[in-house]
Amino acid sequence: MLLLNEINVKGEITLNKKVKIIFTILLVLAVLIVLVTINRNKPKEQSSNLKIVSSFYPIHIIAMNLTENAKGVEEVCLTQNNVRLLT
Repeated sequence: MLLLNEINVKGEITLNKKVKIIFTILLVLAVLIVLVTINRNKPKEQSSNLKIVSSFYPIHIIAMNLTENAKGVEEVCLTQNNVRLLT
């Protein structure tokens, strides 16, 4: 007589072994789902500084004038400092 948790002569896995494998896979999937859900619900840290990026000087000057004494605001221009107007 063949026990339920053994592999028979043909190498086939018995029903009890299949149930254990399926249960293990479902348990691992459940743990992964719980971990993903916990990490998704954590509040994301936000920077207290606001960064304004301008692409050319007229917009950069306007942004600098508007945010002159504002706390937590950083104004950055993408244009290099050595660029000059053609006259």
